[in-house]
Amino acid sequence: MFAAAAAFAGTLALGAPAQAATNFDFWYAAGQRAVEAQCNDFNASQSQYHVNCVYQDSYESLFQKAIAAYRANRQPALVQFFDGGTLDLLLSNAVIPVTKIAADAGQKVDWNDYISGAKSYYATRSGELYGQPYNSSTLVFYTNDDMLKKAGITKAPETWEEVGEAAKKLKASGVACALTSDLHPWRVMEEFSAAEGIPIASEHNGYDGLDAKYVFNKGLEVQLITDLADWHKQGMFTLSRETKAGDYRNAFNSQECAMILNSTGGYTDTALALKGKAAFSVHLLPIFAGTKRYNTFVGGAALYAMKGFDAKTYKAVAAFLAFLRSPEQQMQMVINTGYLPVTKSGVKLMENGGLANYPERKKAAELGVESLNFPGNADTRGIRLGFFVQFREVFRAEITKVFSGESTPQQALDAAAARGDEMLKRFAATYAGAKMP
Repeated sequence: MFAAAAAFAGTLALGAPAQAATNFDFWYAAGQRAVEAQCNDFNASQSQYHVNCVYQDSYESLFQKAIAAYRANRQPALVQFFDGGTLDLLLSNAVIPVTKIAADAGQKVDWNDYISGAKSYYATRSGELYGQPYNSSTLVFYTNDDMLKKAGITKAPETWEEVGEAAKKLKASGVACALTSDLHPWRVMEEFSAAEGIPIASEHNGYDGLDAKYVFNKGLEVQLITDLADWHKQGMFTLSRETKAGDYRNAFNSQECAMILNSTGGYTDTALALKGKAAFSVHLLPIFAGTKRYNTFVGGAALYAMKGFDAKTYKAVAAFLAFLRSPEQQMQMVINTGYLPVTKSGVKLMENGGLANYPERKKAAELGVESLNFPGNADTRGIRLGFFVQFREVFRAEITKVFSGESTPQQALDAAAARGDEMLKRFAATYAGAKMP
């Protein structure tokens, strides 16, 4: 791991650093072309600071390499970390809250300008923001409207019961793949639970203590997996790997499948793939009939300042973060990626012409913001569970057994919860005595 971190010494960064400028490194793993553009724009906008932006191949890889680099004192000053590793990062003692970075640089920032669904995931219980929300997304429901219309469906499903009815009609109309998913827990457990306002784990998803235990194996999550399993048996639900495209997103974008759950961040790719070929639309994540809708979780990632640098460097980092916070730069991220604006001022610019030339993108972004801004409760702030990145793989492995006939939905969820609880125990032991931030 140390060797991997050291290998970055020879990595080419974007552009040549100006000699008189304060230079710092920024490692990132998503939105490559969009981030490159923002880095270049920042460097061109002034001569006092220069950011060297270095692309990594995945969030997971970046996380491991950055922590290893920190231990070797070779870390970047700024990193893009994704949602799943939030607690591991907060307890690592390797990062400084962005609120402190801004304050030390003399910046006056209205942190309440961040929309609640984006802010709460990366903030402490007292509201201090550790990571600055950056490439933010949430889960929405995509439908191929032409395929639905051909099946006699005039209104997109709003409840899971309606999803089942739509899938039945689509199959009857000759559609081989009505609904598809890869069973990633972000889609079929985390965002689903948030929209329903139900806990994933005790202690309000870990926000209130390290002694949390998983509870998703009780209640509505069991019903969802049971429904998906039943639809699979009836040929109304297709696993991502079972599609001809081999991937749920490509299967939808090629019109093989009619309905998917996907990130708002995938909107641009879908729009480009279906342009001139088929009409599609995005909708709020379905909920079960008779239940109340809550805010969904923010997906994507936030920007964190790592420890180990001088005040001059942190002032440069603060300037870059301020640049990215601007409503104009948020619009560029929306336009180039399909991610969402993360502040109220960014949303205001979007509504007042910021996306005037991109009406369809505006519609998707507005839907994502609407989903994040639904009323919340103590279980919809986010997830503060240790080893959660690794647990996601455990969850998917156990749930996959349902669709191969190895487990019932209840057995699979119980097994995932039991394995997850063991991971939580190990994490709590690792950080024994630590206080939840």
